[in-house]
Amino acid sequence: MNRKIFLIWTAVLTCALPLPGQEPEPIHYGLKVGLNSSSFAHEEGIDSKNRTGVIAGAFLHIPLAETFGLQVEGLYTQKGSRVAGKEFAAADGRSGSTKIPETVSALDYIEIPVLAKLALISGETMRTALVAGAAFGFRMRNEFELKSTGLNKKTSYGRFTNDRERSWVVGLEIQIPTQRNAVVLEARYTRSATPVFNVGSDDDDSDDQHQVVSIMVGVGF
Repeated sequence: MNRKIFLIWTAVLTCALPLPGQEPEPIHYGLKVGLNSSSFAHEEGIDSKNRTGVIAGAFLHIPLAETFGLQVEGLYTQKGSRVAGKEFAAADGRSGSTKIPETVSALDYIEIPVLAKLALISGETMRTALVAGAAFGFRMRNEFELKSTGLNKKTSYGRFTNDRERSWVVGLEIQIPTQRNAVVLEARYTRSATPVFNVGSDDDDSDDQHQVVSIMVGVGF
């Protein structure tokens, strides 16, 4: 599988190399910041909600042809999930109820996306591009929080989460050129290929994977 991916990338990059006499735009860089809406995929039968977090970092764009380039990013991204609290009636006809508090999983990563960037529309007032590729994450934080009335308790997952994460990324970028720089607007979807939790295959959480929708704004120099 890795050999096939390598061959595909080699073919794409070879086809995208500039033709003789063709001058691609210069290398440029920028900063971006935005919000994540993250949850765990495969949480069947659970009232799973999205965790809202921050995503921020820098990017370096390397043009390879007039409409194609390679973009490498360094991001701090907050992922995780939220499970709504529930209240159950007591069993066996007894009075009272049992309440399970809301649970928030907070997992933050340093993420390095390596993306192919294909220009779709290139105008004087607006440019749009499709970005797609892989991202490599290194976990920085892994906590869960049990929320209840008057008591919020944070606990580390410890060794039960994977230290590294591989993900697939696809997104749409809009650039609005200005006199000196460019305003960048982007929406992207990131889906991890690595399970979040480091548990046995018989565990209910063994297949949980991050799925994240990100909205970002930035400036390109």
